Amino acid sequence: MTPKHLDVHIHFDSSLSGGATEQALIKILARLEDIMATVTSVKQLIVDLNDETNTLAAKVDAQAATIADLKAKLAAGSAVSQEDLDAIAAALTPISDRLKALGANPETPIPPAA
Repeated sequence: MTPKHLDVHIHFDSSLSGGATEQALIKILARLEDIMATVTSVKQLIVDLNDETNTLAAKVDAQAATIADLKAKLAAGSAVSQEDLDAIAAALTPISDRLKALGANPETPIPPAA
């Protein structure tokens, strides 16, 4: 199990107090805090990316259902119109655009939705 929180306690004896060793350890602890903050940020980015891709997956699933309906329509002997096909293409284009935008800019890996 990965710990979600790290507590570090250091006690100096009188021979180390105020010395170079204490200062070095203080710097190390500060760096560890920075690293833990980065880890937390990365974890949040993963959660946000998961939410975004789940939203897009739901849109793809909806188009898959539309395609299944059109296939059933064809199987029943009915025609599928160009309008039906164009509607699917029109719905898939923004999904594709959004997927391409995710991660394209490292400064804003999940850009605001258009």
